[in-house]
Amino acid sequence: MQNISYRFKVPHLKELGARGTPVAAIILSAFFGGTLLFFSNHFDVLASLSVITILLPYIFICLSVYKLFKDTKIKLIAAIGALTTLAILVIYFVV
Repeated sequence: MQNISYRFKVPHLKELGARGTPVAAIILSAFFGGTLLFFSNHFDVLASLSVITILLPYIFICLSVYKLFKDTKIKLIAAIGALTTLAILVIYFVV
């Protein structure tokens, strides 16, 4: 959200906090998630969606690290992270 806001010059969302975090984007995302939780009777569906929205970007981050770095240890850790996270998602949807 912060990168898109920066690219399209959306005020307040494009700025980073003092520690380099996109504070407004994080608060806005948490607010929308909390609002969905407040108005929904299906907590299990919301919990599943939150897990998926966390794990999918993590897989892509691991794949990016694997591609960007040359060190064998870093590549191994990134590959293990991507594969185990993918396995968790596959097991979740199969079972």
